Amino acid sequence: MPLLDEAFEYFVALKTEKCPENINILKQKVRILREEFYAHNQTDFILFDNLVTYQFLNNLHNQLLLNCKHIYGEYSIQHIEALEEYADFYDAIEDFEKELECYNYIYTIYDRLGMH
Repeated sequence: MPLLDEAFEYFVALKTEKCPENINILKQKVRILREEFYAHNQTDFILFDNLVTYQFLNNLHNQLLLNCKHIYGEYSIQHIEALEEYADFYDAIEDFEKELECYNYIYTIYDRLGMH
């Protein structure tokens, strides 16, 4: 979606890349592209001038996770929410090993926070 990309680039130029506003835009982008990805039976297709593939979405999720971890910390609700969203993505593409890795990471965070 050009407007979403332009907005993201604008915030990156205006502020630091790792700021809450950028995380919100990145979350929107991940959700929109993920929904389109699922709607097209998870095949490669052209959407908003971007080639949307498993790897493209994977990279967006990784960026979201890293930004959440950088701003809010590893043991934050935002980081856990990003991990849960990533787990949902792996569930939808039936990569259950990666989904399990996400949930194990979430469990580890809860364990370290004393929340079992």
